[in-house]
Amino acid sequence: MKKVGLDGNYDYITKNNNQYKLLLNPYSKIPIKLIPKDVVSNLPLADDVSSFIETMTSTNTRLRNLVNKDIGHICYNPSKSYRQSVLLRELKTNKEFFLET
Repeated sequence: MKKVGLDGNYDYITKNNNQYKLLLNPYSKIPIKLIPKDVVSNLPLADDVSSFIETMTSTNTRLRNLVNKDIGHICYNPSKSYRQSVLLRELKTNKEFFLET
């Protein structure tokens, strides 16, 4: 927020007890959380509904294929904690997978 010249007006405490000054949304009374630009992907644009559906289908297919390729093998292990640890490791170490997800 400092980088963009904003001063928070709401004390926010995370689950890990980190404290931040965030802006409070005046309409919903919920704090506004800023997310780094490199984490947010652009929304697909479409001229009409059919084009939008085609774009979303293509995006979903790409993401599904990426997930299957990178972490599909973990489904053979019945341990939920193992599947979660592999998924988290992929999110932390595989930038393409993280951005697509």
